[in-house]
Amino acid sequence: MVAAHVAPDPATDRATEVRYLDTLRTWQRHGQVNSVSFLDPGLDCEAPIIKDLRGIGLAVAVHTEPHRALLACGRDQPDVLVLSTAVPTAEAIGAVSAIRDELGTPVLLALGTDETEAASPIIFAGARPILEHPYRLDSVLTALAGIEGSTRTTAPRTRPPVARPGRDRGPGARPRGPPQPEGVQAAVRPRGPCR
Repeated sequence: MVAAHVAPDPATDRATEVRYLDTLRTWQRHGQVNSVSFLDPGLDCEAPIIKDLRGIGLAVAVHTEPHRALLACGRDQPDVLVLSTAVPTAEAIGAVSAIRDELGTPVLLALGTDETEAASPIIFAGARPILEHPYRLDSVLTALAGIEGSTRTTAPRTRPPVARPGRDRGPGARPRGPPQPEGVQAAVRPRGPCR
């Protein structure tokens, strides 16, 4: 018996395409994440999901070994790490703990439907189990939309200087005390404890 070729349903394909385009439009309006690192031993840099994410303007790094991923995350400080359950549990727990505690980077866990029980120690360590594995662009963008973008700067944040009347001396500061005749300078007291 020969299997009959079944043509794809145009309505289903159109619905999928519309959902995909809606997800992209939403991402372009509200997406705050600029960089994503993947820690997945089975993922290739040339995978379609990686190409799609780079195509919409995200900086994407792919790592297959947890130790190299930790080093790269410390150096590059991505906005989010996507962790696969294909990483051995002990190494995944260590990676989640280090990345969340030391860098403050959110960790999203990608797992299949039958991997929930095996992933529970990783979830307990702090990973958010919100991604499907294998990856789909719309689910990845939806998960990333829930992450706040990078607030990191290359230099530590500092508050703008606040002028304190009578204390701050700088260019353009008024001299303290009564006005002095021209050519006469006010006496300057040494700073230190009062005597």
